[in-house]
Amino acid sequence: MIQVKINGTDYTKYAVQPFKWNDLLDERLDEAVLTLKAVPEAYFLPLSVVEVTATLNGETKTRYYVAGNATPDENPPQSGLYDFELPLIEATKLLERDNSDTLIF
Repeated sequence: MIQVKINGTDYTKYAVQPFKWNDLLDERLDEAVLTLKAVPEAYFLPLSVVEVTATLNGETKTRYYVAGNATPDENPPQSGLYDFELPLIEATKLLERDNSDTLIF
């Protein structure tokens, strides 16, 4: 069971199970793919904050990601409902936007 929030809005009822993610143990960023069906929004802005809470065998874990670019598929045509394969990357990706100097102590 997963719960999905995008920019604080609950999209759990649109999320397709199973949720696929990779927790990588090297220098690469963790990644995931979130499938959403029949969403009334036509797009999600890149770098939208995505919170996924997964419960498996009584253990609950929450992961924070940012959304990549996703092309919506209107299904059925002209219905105003969209399907997405939303690529996600761990939230530390947001640090690339910070242009601050490195501090050495």
